[in-house]
Order: sequence, then C-alpha cells, then structure tokens
Amino acid sequence: VHKFFRCFYLFIIHMGTSTFSITNSFCKVKFFQCNNRSYLIRYCPHNQKAECRALLLIFFEKFYEKVIQHFRDGGIIKIRGDIVGKIISAFAGVGKSYVGKKYSSVLDLESTYYKWLENGVAHLTEEERKGRKDRVLNPLWPQNYIDEILKQKDNYDIVLIQLSHKRLANEQIFEYFDKNKTEYCVARPNLSGWKFIEQRLRDRGNSEEFIGQVRDNFNVFIAEFSKPKYKQIIIEDGKFLEDALLKEGLLK
Repeated sequence: VHKFFRCFYLFIIHMGTSTFSITNSFCKVKFFQCNNRSYLIRYCPHNQKAECRALLLIFFEKFYEKVIQHFRDGGIIKIRGDIVGKIISAFAGVGKSYVGKKYSSVLDLESTYYKWLENGVAHLTEEERKGRKDRVLNPLWPQNYIDEILKQKDNYDIVLIQLSHKRLANEQIFEYFDKNKTEYCVARPNLSGWKFIEQRLRDRGNSEEFIGQVRDNFNVFIAEFSKPKYKQIIIEDGKFLEDALLKEGLLK
C-alpha cells in the first residue's frame, strides 16, 4: 500500500510539473522533496487547468499522509463517513439481533455465551436464559468478552455489544475501552420509551423476572447514558436500532 500511493502520488506530480504555465504575476508555489529529488509546483488561480491540477496534487499529498499514518497507528480508515470497526453498545430490546441477522456487515455479539457457563441452561434458548438466578458466572468474564469485541471489530463494520454498567457487574468493559482509547458509542431509547421496550422483551420470550430487572434499571441506565461524556445514538419512541443507524448513515 505504501509503495502504491507513493508511486501514484509521484506520477501525478510529474504529470503536473510538465504542463503548468504562469499567466499572471499572482502565482503560488509548492515545493516537494522525496527520495533526494525536488519538485517545484507553480500554479495560478487564473489558469483553471493548472489550478485544478495543483489542487489534485495537494489532495493526494494529504490523502497519502493520512492513509499511511492510519496504517502506522493501527487506526481505522474513514470512507464516506462510515467507520470500519465501530463498537456500538445498545440497550436491551432495541433490535440488536435483528440488525445482526439482516446486515452481513454487522455482528451482534451476544454476551450471554461469554458471561455465563452453560451448566443447567444448555437446553434453554438465548432469551429464556436471561434473568435466571441459577446461572454460573464464567470466571473469564468480562475479559473474554472484551477480547472477542476487539477481535471482531476488525472483521465487521459494526459490532453490537451489551451496555456496560456496575449494576450488570460488567463496568470493566467501558473502563477498558476508556483506558485504552478504544472508541465506542451508546445506542439508547428515550426515558419515555419504556413501554415499547417492555412489550418487545415480552414478545421475544424473555421471562417476567428478566423484564422486571430491566424495568428496575431503566431509569438509572437512561440517566447514566444520557451524560455528555458518552457518544450517543438516540432511538426514538416506537423506533428500532435499525432506524437510528440508518438515520445516522451507518447502515447501507
């Protein structure tokens, strides 16, 4: 990649320097130096062809610098506003599973299989397991979940995960992200959206015990994740996560 952009960049420079002309005393000069060779670019705002060529040169110069810097830093590449490897922590009942099934570029990383051992619950569905008090906590939690999130964000445009909060005994997830400067955002409903969330939890087969747990935490969670320190995606009342992500331009 490094060699490709350098060759393409220098090719455009050579093409530009051979055709530039000055038609006015007001001109601009740009100086390039690479591999012990110097490139002097002079162009005039009154010469449209020369100006366009010069702007193209400047664009590729900046583009080249940013692409190489991203690769060196191990960062992400932004294309058309989308972010490859975006981590979105979403509230229960907003439609994470639906988005994960519908879009091949999205992974719904269900935490159940990482947080709990299957002792005594292997015969139950994913939703039926939630809220049960007889589940056995996985001793590897939450680091096993964090490791999988970081692994999968290189394979998908979006990785959907559960919310991180001390009431869920998983606050270490966001603490890890903050400490290691891993970007993430929170997708949450409004405080007035509980009736929609409650009905969805019931429709998908969650136990009344689990629904009660979510109800008890709802106001606390919304208050916490409405704070300015979180990057937020707001899910309007009656809407789903898919609607919010489409509105933000994060799904295609």
